[in-house]
Amino acid sequence: MGMKREHISGVIRLLFLGAALAILSVACTDPQLMPIFYTLEQETPLVDTGLSNELMVHRVVTDGTNYYAAAGQVFYRAVGSTDWHKAAPPVSGALCNNLAYFAPNLYGGFFNPDGTSLGLRYATNPASFNWAAEPTGGALVDNEQIIMLKVAGPYLFVTTLDANGYTLHYTDAGTFATTNLTSLSEMIDDIAYDGTDYWVIAGPELYSAASLLALTLQNPSPSEPKTTKPFGGVFYSSANTTTYLSSKDGNLFSHPNGGAWSAAQAISGSPSFTEFAELTGGDIVVGSEGKGYYLLQGGSISSAERKPDYNIADLYNAVVLSFLVDVPNKLFAGTARNGLWRSNDGGATGTWGRE
Repeated sequence: MGMKREHISGVIRLLFLGAALAILSVACTDPQLMPIFYTLEQETPLVDTGLSNELMVHRVVTDGTNYYAAAGQVFYRAVGSTDWHKAAPPVSGALCNNLAYFAPNLYGGFFNPDGTSLGLRYATNPASFNWAAEPTGGALVDNEQIIMLKVAGPYLFVTTLDANGYTLHYTDAGTFATTNLTSLSEMIDDIAYDGTDYWVIAGPELYSAASLLALTLQNPSPSEPKTTKPFGGVFYSSANTTTYLSSKDGNLFSHPNGGAWSAAQAISGSPSFTEFAELTGGDIVVGSEGKGYYLLQGGSISSAERKPDYNIADLYNAVVLSFLVDVPNKLFAGTARNGLWRSNDGGATGTWGRE
């Protein structure tokens, strides 16, 4: 999956040969036409510094200066630029499937080409990419498979997998502690913090507590979230003061601060939902596996509308793995094998295009 390149091929040169000969006499005397003829003659390449349209973009984050994308390798570009570059990995050939920016460091989950894990690495100066291993004294997160990196509340959370199963770690200053979840039989997919309670999803299980050291499995009542498949994502909206939950069987749930979980809102077609993001003004987006993303206007789960327009087929039918919302309302969507997409107005007017 290399960077896209465009050039004038030999075949195209033949098609233009007649036109080139026709303007040759004029080009030799008109300095404004000389660069055009020179390009045709020398086949000077026109370089596209965007990302490949076939990339699997697991995560895109920003530190306010650069955007960083985990797409096998780590790619980056300046916020005010359009030119993407490849970052040096911590070990030659190492690949990356997750990123998180937790000031002042950029964290990445890395593995070797043979599939063995390198674990967690971080760059204290993100733009330098001098990756270091986990700080001395932390819990064992090095050399474990990194499943999730997520910032929620005051902490960076890391889900790891080793021979003993899944574990959730967290840190606020570079030294990792480990939670004591009731069950670690399921993969810990996502976490949110509503200012009082933490919400953690692990497969079809939902955990919650005010203290990370007291997370307990929630026992769903008829009105509480439950799913026949794993949950897809959990998210807290500060604008709506509401926690959102999605499932792989096409249900959405919401939980206002101080209230109770709403009844499930079953979405037509039962899309397999992924994660959420919040747009300026309180609109919420939620990704899906193969049906693009859905917009919840005003944060209402009953208003879910499939997006973007159907004529943007590559995104309308994409597996949307992740979102990034940047100020003022720039929305990025990372997809599986459909590259990284960006809209400068939250997708509202169909201004989607690939990076």
